Amino acid sequence: MRSGDGLTQLQRDVLHCERELQGVRTGRTARIRARLGISPVRYEQVLRSLIGVPAAMAEAPDVMHRLERRLQARHARQDGTSDREG
Repeated sequence: MRSGDGLTQLQRDVLHCERELQGVRTGRTARIRARLGISPVRYEQVLRSLIGVPAAMAEAPDVMHRLERRLQARHARQDGTSDREG
């Protein structure tokens, strides 16, 4: 079910969970399963689907900026380039 801002409750919960898990390297899988009741793969699918969604940016701009930077860095590595010119 979508709320007035266009996000589902699951999407909103994933955004908030990602904010809480920032910097956590161990136990992410268990925390995602315990908190949201979904697999880490589904979690990542939901998270990535929110990139470029204005309602997600309004809900959690810090999370969305971090995801966009991570995606840009991944693309740069795949292309063999970096964000810096040199």
